[in-house]
Amino acid sequence: MRLPNTFPVTVVAMLASLLFSSTLQAAVQARLDRYQAYEGDQLTLFIEADTLDPGEPDLTPLSKDFRILGKNASTQVRIVNGQRSDKVSWRIGLEPLRLGKLQIPPIRVGQEETRPLEVTVTEIPEEIAAQQAQQLFVEAEADTKEKNYVQQQIPFRVRLLHDGSLIGGELGEPQIEHAVVERLGDEVRYSTMRNGRLYQVIERRYVILPERSGELRIPPVPFKGEVSATQGAPGQQPGDSMLGNTPFFRNTPFRGPGRPVRARSKPLTLEILPRPAGAAAKWLPAEQVSLRDSWTQNPPQLRAGEPVTRTITIEARGLTGSQIPVLEPERPAETRVYSEQPAIDSRTDGNKVFGFSRQSFTYLPNRAGKLTIPPIELEWWNTETDSAETARLPQWDLTVAPGAAGAGSAPPRAAAQGPDATASESAPDSAAGSREEPQGTESEPGLKSQWWWLLLLLVIPLLLVLFRRTRSPSSARQRHEKPTSGAQHTPARPRPDLETALARLEQACGAGDAKAAASALLEAGEASWPDDPPRNLGTLAGRLGGDAGEQVSELDRVLYGSEAQQWNGAALWKAVRDAWKAPGETRNGKEELLEPLYPSR
Repeated sequence: MRLPNTFPVTVVAMLASLLFSSTLQAAVQARLDRYQAYEGDQLTLFIEADTLDPGEPDLTPLSKDFRILGKNASTQVRIVNGQRSDKVSWRIGLEPLRLGKLQIPPIRVGQEETRPLEVTVTEIPEEIAAQQAQQLFVEAEADTKEKNYVQQQIPFRVRLLHDGSLIGGELGEPQIEHAVVERLGDEVRYSTMRNGRLYQVIERRYVILPERSGELRIPPVPFKGEVSATQGAPGQQPGDSMLGNTPFFRNTPFRGPGRPVRARSKPLTLEILPRPAGAAAKWLPAEQVSLRDSWTQNPPQLRAGEPVTRTITIEARGLTGSQIPVLEPERPAETRVYSEQPAIDSRTDGNKVFGFSRQSFTYLPNRAGKLTIPPIELEWWNTETDSAETARLPQWDLTVAPGAAGAGSAPPRAAAQGPDATASESAPDSAAGSREEPQGTESEPGLKSQWWWLLLLLVIPLLLVLFRRTRSPSSARQRHEKPTSGAQHTPARPRPDLETALARLEQACGAGDAKAAASALLEAGEASWPDDPPRNLGTLAGRLGGDAGEQVSELDRVLYGSEAQQWNGAALWKAVRDAWKAPGETRNGKEELLEPLYPSR
């Protein structure tokens, strides 16, 4: 049998094709450290390229089923019998995102691609999970009472227990819907015995403040970390001890000198009750509430027309500072009261939350005499005794002394006693004047008449000049600015214009300026309630009511809350713009001017 002439060429072509294909396959290779893993395990993907500068591998296709934990690269150059060979290697740490058979797609490196790989990820077998639980586990515990009310403080603890083999890891934070969770202090570390074994404990303490009644579910708190990979440890893969002790795995960010481990606490469910029917309108569930009173002068020394400041401190155990309401004390007679926004704070002793609120009030008595400052009461719900209670500051009975230069004292006697008294007091003077009047004779009427006409001709022009001067604006201004009885006089501040205040409010809401919006709101309230203007946002919110009141309360929480919050100015303006009548009208229909801080006397 004779072979065709093309046979040598065909054989050479086939051999060259096989050689070229083998070279391509060998140019970039990929492999895994293992192809079967348990949930929570970390894998290592190895990629090698037989060239010195192949380019970086494109790891984007891996993000579908894996979390990339880190990447390390190394270069190897070998010269054997004068022949040089180069190799670049990458080690990529991977964490599977789900169970099942996961595909590692081809990874492009420069112009080459690796072949696809497959790994099977399964749940941890029960026997291994039980053994692992003896090495490390997570506990969650809520200190509940017989009755747990909405917004009531519920202590909550999370503990990570391990037998000393823990290398490192991350303990998650509680994620609870429809509740506020606050961390209390730093984590605590100690030792404890469980089932005859000694464990190291890492404990974190929290308080849970439910935002609504009903069933409150506390999901499991997760832990993910590493424990030392000793020989025969549960769940250990073959070769883990050797790999864990190599310098590469000791220093890489995605693999430590041990094996990965995961654990989580058991879920909890609590029943949250609504506030009782007999509770006050301002719901304050706490373990203890106290009020403290202090003045700039103690005891306060009051003078008419002179302000004095009073500071009231509220301390609530089991509440945050933002839960404490704004005080609105009753105004004494003949006295004006100006309140400031409270300063709030929250603290902890590591077990409970303590809320603080400090609010200052300026009292300005108008007159001298007796002054009675009514008591201040704050109703709250005692969660220890499950009953309503009232925190109270007693009444103050004070004496107001006259102000400087007779300020605030009674007017002069004649003015105080009325016109009849004035007439009676002036009668003797009139009588005396009649006695001092020179006695004329019947022969002098003509001479007196001439003198009267002469006096009239001289006095009338002088009176006209004086009349014009007194009618000029500068004279009127000087006359009004002239102090009386030696006391200083401060002109009344004009009442804010409602239309201008609302325009400023719209501009502040559009710019997202919460402070400017608060100022404009108080000016609008001052224009609407001239007799008793609201001095803080809490009072204004109560008067507006409805959606407008809720938006003003939200602004108050944003400005004076314990934590920074997002603020929606558009929602405030939309709710408030229809709460007032047409510009220029007041809500009570009166056009009275607001009293000045220091009234004229």
